[in-house]
Amino acid sequence: TVRCADLGLVNVTLYGTDSNGNTDSCAATVNVIDTVPPVAICQDISVYLGLNGSVSVTAGMINNGSLDNCNSITAIKINGLDSVVYSCTDAGLRSALLQVYDSNGNVGSCNANITVIDTVRPIPRCRAVTLPLDASGNLTVNASVIDSNSFDACGISSLQFSIGLTTRTYNCSNVGINNVRLIVVDVNGNKDSCSTTI
Repeated sequence: TVRCADLGLVNVTLYGTDSNGNTDSCAATVNVIDTVPPVAICQDISVYLGLNGSVSVTAGMINNGSLDNCNSITAIKINGLDSVVYSCTDAGLRSALLQVYDSNGNVGSCNANITVIDTVRPIPRCRAVTLPLDASGNLTVNASVIDSNSFDACGISSLQFSIGLTTRTYNCSNVGINNVRLIVVDVNGNKDSCSTTI
């Protein structure tokens, strides 16, 4: 019986005995090789984008106790790398390949699902504006007019006065300072707001 500890060239002696009890032997060299790949065991995970709109996922994060018959795992990779960076465009469900390498050149693999989530709210920036009524005493204002470069790492999808309302109208009865709120919504549905005046 040979074991993982016997990997490589092993000297053995073969003995032969015939039916009359005569015995002879010869020496041989046996090359013990491990060709069994590691058992890659994956786990699905969820990760959250940071303020800069990215998150790094290491191979260890999706490894769930991968095994090797000779206990000789030397490396684990995700998509062939030590780590993978996911960004705003990766938000949602992604598949990743876990590769497990042993010291004898065998590779086992499995696939994991990575859910990339953006929960970072945009940074709203408002500005106060002074606007004239038209000759008819009316004014239509788009929410973008009171925006002062609001920011979100993944991008802003809309600017609103209230949910679903991107413009407001004013008339002579509104002359003076009017308090308004700007709601900033990013591409993944996160929102925040700021207040200013028209």
